[in-house]
Amino acid sequence: MIGKVLVGTTALLAVLAAVTYTRYLSDPHYVPEGIQNSKFEEVAPDLFRFNRVWAPVNHVMEVPISVFLIKSAKDYVLIDAGVPVTNYTNLLINGIKTATQGRHLRMILLTHGHLDHVGSLSALLEAFPKAQLTMHILEAPYVVGGASYTAVPTDNWLSYFMRFLVPRSSLHLPVHRLLYLTGKSGDVAEAKGATGQAATWAPPAGLLEYVHVPGHAPGHVAMLHRPSSSLLPADVITNTTLGSPPWKHTPPSLAFPPPGSSSNWTQHALDWRALALLNFTTAFPSHDSGTGVPKAAIAEFADRLANS
Repeated sequence: MIGKVLVGTTALLAVLAAVTYTRYLSDPHYVPEGIQNSKFEEVAPDLFRFNRVWAPVNHVMEVPISVFLIKSAKDYVLIDAGVPVTNYTNLLINGIKTATQGRHLRMILLTHGHLDHVGSLSALLEAFPKAQLTMHILEAPYVVGGASYTAVPTDNWLSYFMRFLVPRSSLHLPVHRLLYLTGKSGDVAEAKGATGQAATWAPPAGLLEYVHVPGHAPGHVAMLHRPSSSLLPADVITNTTLGSPPWKHTPPSLAFPPPGSSSNWTQHALDWRALALLNFTTAFPSHDSGTGVPKAAIAEFADRLANS
């Protein structure tokens, strides 16, 4: 009986998520509650966060969405591109211009191609013509190759169901500005073009490293900002109040992303445990209602996964 209730509740959440996502996309001028300014907050030395609440249906489902700026001498790297809402996009662009103080945004690095991470990408590439676009080569088919996430093998029926309800992104991106990361891990400074050509600009070696964690999406990567000892786990780790009643003020808690959002839950659990073994002090998830999570909490959750 309990199992049936849980399955039914999970299915209801999945449908609600899909409906709210569609509502959100149907109105590109809808401004989520909580978007009030374009300021990036410095959450660690030379690491800045633009964190706004995405509220596709006001007071029903509210999810924090984070985009990060990393300073490298006189240049900057942007991690992810937020949601496709016109007012949000304008605030994000203005925020980047203010934070960089007229200096160059040289790279936009995607952790993966889900719509809440690439929504403002086309506008950003137009606003910052010197920025190269970087992603893991295994994510490229879904971002620039026209492939659909519906073709990704999944180990859970909810993911299979959700992928047909959530609208797919359709991006037309400049191929000559694309750079790719390869393998299980490495330094972003080693990113290469489609034919193996070197980047016109690359961050200094040791500034930013990546780890391939494919449970959430085939080419999903987490980032390590070495100077500040910070982990950017993207969607491997969430720290939100999602699931709590909107009228009840509860502290954020660690969890997986919403049911059905990851194609491979088994791999996702392994990804979390792998990230917990890395050398960092604080993690800053892409969906974080707080201001970062200490490594000890990440490791404790990983231990529970290992013993479950």
